[in-house]
Amino acid sequence: MPAIIYKVLIHAAPGKVFDALTQPRHLAAWWTPDCSAEARVGGQVRLEFRAADGTLDGVGVMRIEQLVPGTLLEWQCIAQDYKGETDWLGTTIRFVLSADGHGGTVLDFTHIGLEEGECFDRCSDGWGFVLNTSLKNYLETGTGVPYLAHVAHNAAHS
Repeated sequence: MPAIIYKVLIHAAPGKVFDALTQPRHLAAWWTPDCSAEARVGGQVRLEFRAADGTLDGVGVMRIEQLVPGTLLEWQCIAQDYKGETDWLGTTIRFVLSADGHGGTVLDFTHIGLEEGECFDRCSDGWGFVLNTSLKNYLETGTGVPYLAHVAHNAAHS
């Protein structure tokens, strides 16, 4: 089965990157403002994506399968609906962090289990933006581009 794979160099220590992936206040700053997270194996991460008018575009619930502070985070998608699509259900999302030797972090990201097609392509582009732009900028400059800001940015440039 195909996988979405990204390798991102982030100029922030692995512990700081790990915190951004596991703590709700950080997730809200770079991914979606409506989120909750229990940073423990078996804990859940809930992500809600709302349109500018407040209506719900989608929701994803991930169960934490692996959690090694500063090194590894793995989620299994246990519930999902994004505008009527449930493509993520049952997929695995893995973040592996390693020090780059210069105070930064190499993030090896994999999303496993998506079927090839429209969702795969859309999700691949989405992950590219979320990781390479929003998460990276958040950790390096303090300013991410979470879901609503990203939606507004795309609408303004269409």
